[in-house]
Amino acid sequence: MRCRCSIPDSLPAHVEILITIFAGLGLFFTGIRLIGHNLKQMTGRRLRALVGMAVADNRLATLYGLAAGAVMQSVNAVIFLLSTLVSTGVITTRQALPLINWANLGTSMIVLVAAVNLHLAVLMMVGLTGVAYYLRLDQSARYRHLVGLLLGLGLLFLGIDFIKTGAAPLKYAGWMQDLLKPTAQSVSLGFLLGVAVTLVAQSSSTVSVVAMTLAAAGVLDVAHGSAVVMGAGLASGISAWLLGHNLPGSARQLVVYQLILKTSGVAAFSALLMLEVFTGWPMLLAACRVLGLSPAMALAAVYVLLQIISDLAVHPFHHAIEHFLAHRHPPTDEEVLGKPHFLTDQGLAEPETAL
Repeated sequence: MRCRCSIPDSLPAHVEILITIFAGLGLFFTGIRLIGHNLKQMTGRRLRALVGMAVADNRLATLYGLAAGAVMQSVNAVIFLLSTLVSTGVITTRQALPLINWANLGTSMIVLVAAVNLHLAVLMMVGLTGVAYYLRLDQSARYRHLVGLLLGLGLLFLGIDFIKTGAAPLKYAGWMQDLLKPTAQSVSLGFLLGVAVTLVAQSSSTVSVVAMTLAAAGVLDVAHGSAVVMGAGLASGISAWLLGHNLPGSARQLVVYQLILKTSGVAAFSALLMLEVFTGWPMLLAACRVLGLSPAMALAAVYVLLQIISDLAVHPFHHAIEHFLAHRHPPTDEEVLGKPHFLTDQGLAEPETAL
């Protein structure tokens, strides 16, 4: 008797999504390790001066933070890139923290992201790095670490692209919409689902877009959809901490700061919404009605306002947070011993002065 066993032509959609996201995370972690290793070898006076000038100007720092969040659409990627710069002494933690605030706001600039084809740029970077290896530039003492750095950047961005590609079908997946439909009856359930789904999708903007789609279809109102968006915002802080809780020293300060930033913002935003609901004072919901915003547009406004309120919530306590992070997660012995105490950048310009 012949056994008729059928092999499925393709995996279920949700399995493909999870495998793609898992592969993206693997590339992401590999890229981070390569960037950190090669950047440590490249850190010098000239690189310190260039990056120092970029972050010293508040206007330029704001622009760089917004652009990084808009192009990458991943605050985690921005944080891990900054962590390598901080751990190698290129910039300080105090200079890196404001960039995280602006990168969070930059993730809301979907129009800018749509104008930039990140996928093709990533493929070009990986291809050029492969050509550099073929030309044996990795064996050159001058270009070896630069090629390794480009490979790390290419793998990091490729990992982000894999995660975004894997999570993109979630916007239209029927099971995802069925999962979020019960939020129309429970604000608490909507918040918890926003947290859970964002931890899987690794993208608060993706979950927010799903909530906007359901709001446009009349499944969610503004209040319940806002709960989903706030849950997604909190999950972005939790996700950064989960990915980077093993980072040592100063680098860990950045992921803890992202968690504090998002937690504070969600708490403050929730307090404002509850104040409006229970007291009837006209604030966000009333403004949406006066402006005639559709439910989907109102949730988009909630996403942007959440980033702004997060920044405003921590601003009065910025110095206290810096001291807490420095005390709780001090620089490692390797960081301290790797920084010169008696040599200055000005002194290094003249060998005799340096001696």
